[in-house]
Amino acid sequence: MEPQKQSLSSIEEALIICRRSFVAVGVFSFFINILMLTPMFYMINVFDKAVGSGSMSTLTSLALLAVFLYVILALLEWVRSHVLIHIASRLDLLLAPRIYELCFSSESGLIDAKGVGSQPLTDLNGLRQFMAGSTCAVIFDLPWIPLFLLMMFFFHPALALVALVCIALLAAIAVGNQRSTTNSLKKANEMAGSISSRTQRNLRNAEVAAAMGMMTQLTRRWREKQDQMLQVQSQASSVAGGYGAVTKTLTTAMQSAAITTGAVLAIYQEISPGVMIGAALLLGKTLQPIQQAVSGWGSFVTARDQYQRLNDLLSTFSDQKSKMPLPAIKGQLSAKNAFVVPPGGKLPTLRDISLNLPAGATTMVLGPSAAGKSTLIRALLGLWPTAQGDIRIDGAEAKNFDRDEIGPQVGYLPQDIELFDGSISDNIARFGELDPDLVVQAAQDAGIHEMVLGLPDGYDTVITGIRGLLSPGQRQRIALARALYGRPRLLVLDEPNSNLDEAGERALSRAIETMKVAGASILMVSHRQGAMPLVDFLIILEAGEITRQGPRDAVIAQIQAAQKQANQQIHPHPPNKATGVPKIKAVNNPEQ
Repeated sequence: MEPQKQSLSSIEEALIICRRSFVAVGVFSFFINILMLTPMFYMINVFDKAVGSGSMSTLTSLALLAVFLYVILALLEWVRSHVLIHIASRLDLLLAPRIYELCFSSESGLIDAKGVGSQPLTDLNGLRQFMAGSTCAVIFDLPWIPLFLLMMFFFHPALALVALVCIALLAAIAVGNQRSTTNSLKKANEMAGSISSRTQRNLRNAEVAAAMGMMTQLTRRWREKQDQMLQVQSQASSVAGGYGAVTKTLTTAMQSAAITTGAVLAIYQEISPGVMIGAALLLGKTLQPIQQAVSGWGSFVTARDQYQRLNDLLSTFSDQKSKMPLPAIKGQLSAKNAFVVPPGGKLPTLRDISLNLPAGATTMVLGPSAAGKSTLIRALLGLWPTAQGDIRIDGAEAKNFDRDEIGPQVGYLPQDIELFDGSISDNIARFGELDPDLVVQAAQDAGIHEMVLGLPDGYDTVITGIRGLLSPGQRQRIALARALYGRPRLLVLDEPNSNLDEAGERALSRAIETMKVAGASILMVSHRQGAMPLVDFLIILEAGEITRQGPRDAVIAQIQAAQKQANQQIHPHPPNKATGVPKIKAVNNPEQ
């Protein structure tokens, strides 16, 4: 069953939804803590009644009653743990879809949260484990400490005073532990997250590292960062361990102090021997939650940091309201005085971009490296927002489209090819509802149908992020088939032939022809000019600005005239440097 999408802007909202479950945990905790007094009452009655009277029947009755109460206690503990597990699972159900979406939005540039990666999902997993664990239950046991102190007072004020001194000492230790370790543990966690992210990025280039003998250098750098993190973590853990040892020793010593105090009171006949033993047990129960909190302080700190990061992320990028569905796109693209700054950047990569491409047109974007071609594509698709001006699809700003709505109408082949873990048919169908006819149609349009049939399991062949089963050219052509799936109205190709051989180039040209016939708008970036005869418009980008644009033949004529003029100068500059574009030959129109 697919989880219902919630519009949550913070973890607090999710916790409010689970408030009834938290109330149930609180109620169970009350009865659990009451039943935790069973050993105390049992010892008091055994000493004062069974032993004092020498009655075996009384002892048997007390033992049976204690066993019954212990069974109830175990059942309540079990139910409370299951409720906490239910709360943790429900929080995951409420938050995970939105956090997963934000991770993708961050990496694609839809939101300006550069460097987030998969850390929010790791944080959510850690927070869920904390809430489902025994450490979280301590939070619900701490509020009942005053009840135990009140009972100690009823036994004798001196016993309550001993308990208060113990609690004050443990509280001081807890505060000292918090001040001494919180910052160090937080820094160690941040360093560990940074190391993990860097390692994941390096693993993507493992082939390059192995081929060029970079493993030793990369391992040395990783070891240096790892040692720094371990040093910080070890210092914090050592301090926390010291506080834990002091806490454990003090707890044991304080129980002896309670017995000593009780013995003095019993000698003076102010309390019975049974109360003396019971008070020691009660003091142990009173101090137990504090001791557990001090011992598990690292878990509390980690969970708090995870909670804060997730809450900040959800609050900063709150779920957008549902957008009104727009008509199916025709593919008309326009921009007016648009400036685009990459996510996390400060300076615009594109400046003062204005264009108007009619629906059904095929446009090629040319320009030197770092001219802003890929940025233009991402901005036209609405992946990167404009800092100034606007970019529109069919008159509507690209950023205002619902991604789930416009996605099936768009085909996108990025420069960096990545396939998802799954079967080839799943990848081509974009992991949506599988339509075999459309999958085969897309594969035939991309010219890979026979190639796929030749694989071990055909369209059911499972591919992963591990490269080796498919060549770069095959991966690019499968990604092309994914872009062509359903014959979208807008097809965007960023260097679609960078890994293709001659046969792949021909298949690409046929795919573009097929999409032109289907009336799709096509926008492509390419350094090769094999598809030039199919192009209607040209856009020339240089240093983030459009230097020339218009119908293909008119732009080519302008470029050739500029190159000819440059060659006729007394001190000619290289044609490419003068015009900022590659040298282009005249193109024969295939329709003529």
